[in-house]
Amino acid sequence: MMDVGIPEGMNVSSTSEGLKIERKWFSGVTIFLTVFAVLWNGFLFNWYNHAHNFELFPEKNMLVVLVPLLFVAVGVVLTYYVIASYFNKTIITVNHRTLESKISPFPFGFKKSIPSRSIEQVYCKEITRGINNDIRVLFEVRVILKNRSNITLFSGLESSEQALFLEHEIESYLGIKDVSVKGELS
Repeated sequence: MMDVGIPEGMNVSSTSEGLKIERKWFSGVTIFLTVFAVLWNGFLFNWYNHAHNFELFPEKNMLVVLVPLLFVAVGVVLTYYVIASYFNKTIITVNHRTLESKISPFPFGFKKSIPSRSIEQVYCKEITRGINNDIRVLFEVRVILKNRSNITLFSGLESSEQALFLEHEIESYLGIKDVSVKGELS
C-alpha cells in the first residue's frame, strides 16, 4: 500500500497508550442537517403551538395526538445527531494489547475493543447507499480476525482517503502485512 498523508479532519499522535487517531465528525453534511433540523423542529413547534386553535385534538381521538409524537421523536434524534456532529470525534487507540474505537464526548454507539493479537487483516470497503438517483458512497474500515470473523471498526467515512489512512496506520503500527481481501477498496 502506498503511503497516505493525514486526511482533513483527522489527527494522529503517539501517546503512552500507543497510537491515537482522532476523526472529527463535522462535515458539510452537518451544515445541511442543521438547517433541516431547525426547519423540522420549527415546523413542529409552530404546529403544536397553534394546533389547539384548529381543534385538531378531539378528546376521544388520542391517535391524532400520538401520531405526531413520532415526528417529535425524529426531531429529538435528529437534533441530538446534529449537536453530536459539531462536537464528537471518534478516537481509535492502537497498541500491542488492543485496538479500541470509542466516540466522545456525546455517547453514540458502542465502544469496540479488539485484542491486537487476534487481528489478521485490516481492509477498507466502499458502501453505496441510496434510492434511485440519490446515491451516496461511504467507506468502512473492517478487521478480519484470526477466527475469520469480520468486524466493522469504523463506518460512515465520506472519503476513501480517510479509510485508507486508517487501514495503513493500524497495519503499520501492528506490523500487519497488507494482503488483498476480496471486495476491498483498492
